Amino acid sequence: MGLLGRLFRRTSKPQSQQDRLLALASARITLESVYRLHPLGSAGVCFRPQSTSAFENLLADLPGLLGIAQREAGTRFRLLPDEYGTRWVVLQDRDFDDLLSAVQLAADTFRERGFGAQVLAAVFPFRSEADFEGKRRTVVWIYHFRRATFYPFIPRPGQKRDTAEELAIASKMEKELPIEKELEAWYPLWGIPFLEEAG
Repeated sequence: MGLLGRLFRRTSKPQSQQDRLLALASARITLESVYRLHPLGSAGVCFRPQSTSAFENLLADLPGLLGIAQREAGTRFRLLPDEYGTRWVVLQDRDFDDLLSAVQLAADTFRERGFGAQVLAAVFPFRSEADFEGKRRTVVWIYHFRRATFYPFIPRPGQKRDTAEELAIASKMEKELPIEKELEAWYPLWGIPFLEEAG
């Protein structure tokens, strides 16, 4: 049984919640084939750190726990800070299903230690094929763990975002992904520490 199968067996998260995140596995096919958006082989889990010994113990144990994904599927990982005081579990794997499974594994590890509320979001960057001017755009799919919904984030230089394009692509994908309905919950995630090096 692969990593994905073991993940389903080990977690106590309700299947419907799990399905909402893992819906991106099949939606990725549409994103690639129809909209020419390709995953960059990386993802991140953003969390808010806590100054407690229990939380520090979790961070100390996390490399060993995530080592399962590295040994079984070759998914590499590291911990990075950002400029806003949050921290990231950064995962890299060219196999998108393994990458998605590793994100779920990381989030479940926080939840099982009693720190599920500290996990804010997972991010999955995609990049478009070049247009007629040779330009590409990055579309980051953000999964909000508390709300169990996705929304697209298209950053632009100068901490701007392409809201119109975000709304357009969300509308196209709403049959395949649980899209967040409340637009005020489409929080921009600036300073994603691995985004510039992705791809």
